Amino acid sequence: AIVGRSNLKEVFASEKCRTTAWLLTKNVAPAHVFEDAGATYSATRGFCLLHHKACKVPEQSPELFLCGFVCKANSSINPARASVDPVETVHYEAFVHAKGYIETRRPAVFLLENVEGLKRPRAGKAGTMLEHILMELRSIRGYSVEYVFFESSSPLPTSRPRFYFFGVNESTVKVNAEKLAAQAAELFTKGSANGVYPLDSFIKKKSADQWISGLSGPPGLLAGDLHQPLDSIDSMAEYTSCLKKAKKAAVAATKKDPKELELPPDMNLRESWQYASKFRAWTRAQIDMYEQLVNLAVGSGHPVADCSQTCGRGCVRKDGLLGTVATSTRLWSYQEHRFLTPSELIAAHGFREYDFQQVSWEQAMSVIGNMQVA
Repeated sequence: AIVGRSNLKEVFASEKCRTTAWLLTKNVAPAHVFEDAGATYSATRGFCLLHHKACKVPEQSPELFLCGFVCKANSSINPARASVDPVETVHYEAFVHAKGYIETRRPAVFLLENVEGLKRPRAGKAGTMLEHILMELRSIRGYSVEYVFFESSSPLPTSRPRFYFFGVNESTVKVNAEKLAAQAAELFTKGSANGVYPLDSFIKKKSADQWISGLSGPPGLLAGDLHQPLDSIDSMAEYTSCLKKAKKAAVAATKKDPKELELPPDMNLRESWQYASKFRAWTRAQIDMYEQLVNLAVGSGHPVADCSQTCGRGCVRKDGLLGTVATSTRLWSYQEHRFLTPSELIAAHGFREYDFQQVSWEQAMSVIGNMQVA
């Protein structure tokens, strides 16, 4: 990005996922979107997803280079994290390209971002990924490098702990990275001083289908969720089986007395029977069992649960905040009695309203789950 005196001009972006790239062109409007990050510093031309042809790569030194390198290998919820060193995975290539760009194009300032899992030890190697990343960045000639860690996204209601790495070209910028990082920490502290905007601040009070009609499928539904109503013996048996498994998972995770998780005997009083009658049995069972976990949770704010996960694994909140939103997240609101929509979730992450027309719910969530405000 080239930062001007009064505005910001994004000269290029790099993105492999074509749906994400398409959404970038609609909502952010970079001059180019290169499919191959390596081409942005190692070649004179690269295939541009915006123009559908090989375009000239901008060779000027930008004033600001932003990069959220791929976090999957570093994520604490990645099951392979304990056995596979992130440096040995394909995901590490994104950081290699980011470093290559900095070394070649020499931006005045760079800001890189990644997840809290960088603090975890590397599998089979000494040290942590945080130590490795810092060593690599500090090896770049002519740059001072510092980092900060923010536990929350305050004043936003989201939970996205992140590391931010500041780098300053000492030949062109007078302020060093240590001072820049300190200023960022001070701004974060000031921004958090007045508390957090509650989730309700970002909820659309209109009926969902009035403003999200561009997404494929009915509001709150994902591919595979459409199912016949539970009015047949087979469907009722399927729901009962799923509910039994959901309750077993919830008891194992919370150590609660099973009696505390009993659902109302009257089916019509259950959340899914009133508001999610067209969802498949598994989804309905999760919604109903999570309602019991929400009722036991502490707080008086907007009650939500991540029904994409089996009971006991998903996040339950009743304090007006959100847990970490991943690409697979499906947050059911027990206040609005529906899934929170991509437009609401992206607003809660601090972004202006995105145009999600003509993309599926899953495609929209694949973008939101990887977004981070810098």
